Formats: sequence, structure tokens, C-alpha cells
Amino acid sequence: MASIAEQYGRELKGELNYWPAWLPGTIVRLGDCGTIDNFQFNRRTSLKALGVDYETQDQGSPGDLIHQSAKGIDIAIQAKGESKGIPGLPQGAVGVGFTFSREGTVVFATRDTSATAIADIDKLGRDVKEKRKLFPASYVVVTEIVAAGSATVLVSRRSSGGFTLEARADVPVAGLSDLAKVDANFTITRNEGLATQIVADQNLTPLFRIYGFRRNWFSGYPTDEFESLGPEGDLADAPFEEGVFDDYADAHAEEE
Repeated sequence: MASIAEQYGRELKGELNYWPAWLPGTIVRLGDCGTIDNFQFNRRTSLKALGVDYETQDQGSPGDLIHQSAKGIDIAIQAKGESKGIPGLPQGAVGVGFTFSREGTVVFATRDTSATAIADIDKLGRDVKEKRKLFPASYVVVTEIVAAGSATVLVSRRSSGGFTLEARADVPVAGLSDLAKVDANFTITRNEGLATQIVADQNLTPLFRIYGFRRNWFSGYPTDEFESLGPEGDLADAPFEEGVFDDYADAHAEEE
């Protein structure tokens, strides 16, 4: 059975066209280098430590990114003065109740997003090839990050449970994007069966894109083609084996 991290990674990669950070509060930085293991990015070094320079460019804002699993979740929103019988939420209070009926169910909401990317990918590919002794073929490079001013991420741990948030009475909560409102001052009043929860946390990097060396479809060996890896196509499920190089430790000597 797939782990919670793998379920989360597969679902968000497919729906939002980005790799998600796991755990969701993990900070991912532009130029980070590492491996993808079971749909999790594991940082090992950085372009700076490898002596690779690059320039960045602002990609603008992708907007408020939201997602909820298509199955295994019911969401009830209670406005001020209403009474919907949401467990853990007082009558008349503003809040949201979640009922989970499947393991790995996801609720994801961000606000005030901005994307930053490495400007010249062709140059990056050439520079990384020159560092191949220090850059194992299994490594990938974070080439774009999505920063969120605030984010809420919920992932269920089991096939039954629930989660309830109570908001400030004067802050309207009408949809998923409102779950990341910092000024809602959400209070958790019920928490049953969640693997992880982040509620309106600020200054996160929940999503990113990566480049790496494509593997030959037949042999599985890496090629010299440095390109975007996932989430589309067979590359999304390609195995990334750990590389061991004698000079790897030297690359960390100047680690930031």
C-alpha cells in the first residue's frame, strides 16, 4: 500500500502540475538539489554548493491554488448565525467541518502565491553537465518554486475521522481558498484521524518544479537530456536511484 506521502504527492502532482513539498511545511528553495524518493524530494546539496551560478526571474502569481480530493471527503461550511450540526462547532459560529472516509484524502488551499524560477534552463543544463562528477544522475534540481503567503493543508491518516475549524465571527468563510485566511484566526475544535495538518500557516513553499536527466525508456540508464521531470508522462513515475560519488562530500564543504 502506498504511503500517505506518496498518495499526497501523486494526487497534487496530477492535479496542480507541481511537485508538492512533504511534509507540507518543509521549505524548498530554488537551486536545491537532491533525489525524489517515493514522491518525496530529499535535499542533498545546492547549485551554490556545486559552484553553479544562475539568475532568477519572477513568474508572477499562479493565483490562489486550491484542491480537494474527488472522493473520501465531505465539507460543511457554517456561516454566522447558522446551525448545521458540525461536530465541535458551536451553533451560530463561523467554521468548517471535514468528514473523511478514505485514507490519504487531501484538502489544499493557498493564498497570496508567487512563483520564482531559474531564468536560463539551457545554460543550467550545460553547467550541471560540467559538474556531473558531483551531480549524480539520480539528482534533480528545483527550478521553480511557488511561495504562499499562507496555506492550509489537511491529509487524512485513516479511512474515518473528522476535523473542525472555528473562525472569527467577523471573517466570512465561503470556500476552500478562505481556509488559508490568516485573519480568520482559526481554532481547531475537532481533530480525529489526520496524518498532517497545517492551518493558515504563513510563508511556505508548498509546490515546486524540477529538472533532471531523462532516463532511457528501455535501459533505465540516464541520458544527457536535461529536462523537466513530471508531473506529466512516464517521467513522473521514473525510478530515481541514489548515486554514490567519491567527491560528493567535497560538494558540501561550501554548503550554504
